[in-house]
Amino acid sequence: MVSETVLGVLFCFFLPLAVAARFWHWYTFFKRGQKIKMIQAMQNEQNND
Repeated sequence: MVSETVLGVLFCFFLPLAVAARFWHWYTFFKRGQKIKMIQAMQNEQNND
């Protein structure tokens, strides 16, 4: 059985890490989506000229 202190340290360390990783993944995914939309808009403007 794992001691409570080790469990507490792991919980306090890995939980914020997991939350941060999830946020970073969402943030980069959102930024990449914005960049792709911007590129598509620029291509559409070039096609219209």
